[in-house]
Amino acid sequence: MGADRNTDGLAPDSPGFMVLEPGTTLRNGRYRLINRLGSGGMAAVWLAEDELLGRKVAVKLMSEVIAEEPAWLERFRREARVAAALSHPNLVDVYDFEPDAPRPYLVMAHVPAGTLAQRLEKDDVPEPRRLASELLAALAHMHANGVMHRDVKPSNVMLGADGAARLGDYGISRPRDAPAVTATGQVLGSARYMAPEVMSGEPSDERSDIYSCGVVLEEVLTGRPDPELAPLVERMTRDEPTERPDSARTLRRELERFEPSQPSVSDRTAPT
Repeated sequence: MGADRNTDGLAPDSPGFMVLEPGTTLRNGRYRLINRLGSGGMAAVWLAEDELLGRKVAVKLMSEVIAEEPAWLERFRREARVAAALSHPNLVDVYDFEPDAPRPYLVMAHVPAGTLAQRLEKDDVPEPRRLASELLAALAHMHANGVMHRDVKPSNVMLGADGAARLGDYGISRPRDAPAVTATGQVLGSARYMAPEVMSGEPSDERSDIYSCGVVLEEVLTGRPDPELAPLVERMTRDEPTERPDSARTLRRELERFEPSQPSVSDRTAPT
């Protein structure tokens, strides 16, 4: 495999330059990069080997372009803090964080079966009711801990080998009482899944996450009619926040009246 330098446009003699390629190690040799799983404007995610514990992990490395920007670094720190405060079988675990490296990074659980976005592209989606139950369980746990996700979308839904959904990427998640770290009026998130009030620049709340989750479920249900689940999703995606259910926990309880008898991973391993 050829080296992937992923320099983000920086010259090799730039201050803080860091070459990323298979075999590069982090944390004094503990994490060895294997191959890049994906990248965007703000970060790249690599599959790596945790040499200490002998397991595969995913490492999210901040782009060198923004690593020296205080606002973006604070956002990355907040992602680590949010993840550290949450533990649930339908959320991606974060194991480690290094804010002082040339490219700050998070070390997360590796979910090998890929993302819901990849499955949608292949028209190979998980069972819709189970997916709905597990995403709502993840959001209920986040909301109960005072955190809004703010970027629920298929590429942030990881699917494990056990078929369970795990919601990840807390990059723009925020506790209810946390100050914003972006410029006033700046909207972060993915427009396709963003609630109308958020698109208008208004504050997000639990109902905004419920809207985004509903749009994801709409996509999953396309071509797969479910006369019981569809009305629930329709309520989740109403334009007016006051017309949506205000609790992921309540929605999940409604879903339990008609979901498949096979329990979700969260039912088997943890309360919500």
